[in-house]
Amino acid sequence: MHFTEPDSLISAIVNIGFFINSVSGRLKRQAIGKLLMVAGSWLLVGSSYIFAQTGPGGVGNNTSNRLWLKSDGNVYRDAGVTLAADGDPVYLWRDYSGNNNHANQPDGIHNPIYRTNIVNNSPAIQFTGDTYIDPGALGIPGTGSFSIITVLKINSGYVAGDISNGNGDYIIDRYPQDYPLTSLKIINTDRFGFQKRDDNNNGLGGTYSTSSINTANFYLIDYMRERSVAYRIFIDGILDSSVPDTDDDLTPPIPRIGRHSVNAGNGLKGYITEVIIYNYRINNAQVNIVSSYLAAKYNLTIPVTANKYAYRDTHKYDVAGIGREDASNLHNDAMSAGILEISNPSSWSDGDYLLFGHDNGSVTSWTSTESPEAGLIRIAREWKLSKTGGIGNVTITIDVSSLLVPPASSCGKYELMVKSDGDFSTGATIYDLTSIGGSLYRVTGIPANDGYSISIGMRVAPTASITPDPAQICGEECLI
Repeated sequence: MHFTEPDSLISAIVNIGFFINSVSGRLKRQAIGKLLMVAGSWLLVGSSYIFAQTGPGGVGNNTSNRLWLKSDGNVYRDAGVTLAADGDPVYLWRDYSGNNNHANQPDGIHNPIYRTNIVNNSPAIQFTGDTYIDPGALGIPGTGSFSIITVLKINSGYVAGDISNGNGDYIIDRYPQDYPLTSLKIINTDRFGFQKRDDNNNGLGGTYSTSSINTANFYLIDYMRERSVAYRIFIDGILDSSVPDTDDDLTPPIPRIGRHSVNAGNGLKGYITEVIIYNYRINNAQVNIVSSYLAAKYNLTIPVTANKYAYRDTHKYDVAGIGREDASNLHNDAMSAGILEISNPSSWSDGDYLLFGHDNGSVTSWTSTESPEAGLIRIAREWKLSKTGGIGNVTITIDVSSLLVPPASSCGKYELMVKSDGDFSTGATIYDLTSIGGSLYRVTGIPANDGYSISIGMRVAPTASITPDPAQICGEECLI
C-alpha cells in the first residue's frame, strides 16, 4: 500500500481507532493488537515511499517539489486528450511533481508552441514574446525560502530592461499582477536578472548574472532565496551572483511562464524545456545533483565542479543521485524513474557523489537475453553508476509497480543484477531482493562501484521433461 501524504495514514489510524473504541472485552484487545501491527507496517513500508526522493535528479518529493514541468512529458494541444505534435499550440503542460499543478493556456491566442528535436533529441516549448502558460498556486509560504530552476534558450531580438522596473523581456513573471516578485528577466546589458520584491511592496531589485547572454546556447538557470541570508542566481550549476536578503515575507506567486504579467509583448523569444520549483533553498549538493540531471538530459556544458555524472552519452535518462559537499550540504536518498532508489551510503566524505541514469530500455517486458544463468529473466533497462570519491556500500530499493506483471512461471522472486560492464550474459553478481511491503523490494550492503551497471531480474520456475511422453505407470510386472 502506498501513501502520498503522512496525514492520510494518521487519519486512517484515527478512524480505525474510533471503531475499536466501540468494541469491548477480548475482541477490543485483539482489534487493538491488529491495528498496531497494521499501523506499524504502514509506517515502516509507507515511510520509504512517503519520503522517497522522486523529484528531478532524485531531489525532493511531492511535499517539497511544488512544480515540475518537462517538455518531454505529457504536453497537449487540447485540455488533456491529444498529445501535442510538432508545431501545435500548447493548451496543457502536465506537472510531474505529484501535485497536479498543471500549466494551462486555454485562450487559443497566447499559446506557446510545441517543437520536437530542439536540444539533444528532446522537444522544447517555444515562446514568441507574447505567449505564456500558467500553472496553479504553488502553496509556498512567504515566511521561508524557495528555489526556481529552468533550462532555456534566448533567441536574438530580445529586449533588455532594468532590475528595478517592469521593462524588458520576462522569462518567468507572476499572475495576477501583485506586489510579490520572484521573476526571471533579461536586464541591461544582456544579462539574466532575478527580480524580487516582498509582500509589502518593499525591496524591489535583485541580483543578475555577470556574463552576457549567448543566443547560441541553452542555459541552466537556478535562482533562489535563502530567507534572511541571500538571494542567489546560479548559471550552469555555478553560483554567479548574490545580494543579501533583508526583506520581509515574500510569497512566491503563481508563475506566469513566458511573459510579463500584463505587458503584451514583454516576453521570452526562445525555448524552455523544464521548470522546477522547490519550497526551500536546495543545498549545494542538491544543486550539483539537479544540474547533473539536466546537463545529461540536454547535453549542456557545465563546469566539472557541478557535473557529477559521467555517462550521459549512453545513459542520459532520469539521472538521479546522492552526494555530499559538507556536513550541512548533503543528499543521501534518490530515486530514478520511480523504480530504482539508492540511499544510506555507509562511508562518505566531503565531495563524494554517486549518480545513476538509465539507457531507456523497456520495463514493460521480461527477457532471457543476456541472463547470466538459467531460470532468470530480467527487464531490458540498465542503470549506470557514476561515482566521485568514496561512497562505501548503499541500500537499493526497487519499486516494481511500473514493471510488467511477472510471468505465470515465475517464482515471485525479484533479483538485483550488478555487472562491471553492460553485458549481463555472464559474470553478473545476483542479490536477492526482500519484500518490505506493497510493491517495494530492498537489499542492503551493495558496493557502489564506478561504471557498474544494474538491472532487475526475476526467478522463473524450473521445467522438467519426462521420457516417454506421455509418461507410463507400471505395476508390479515392471519390477521383474
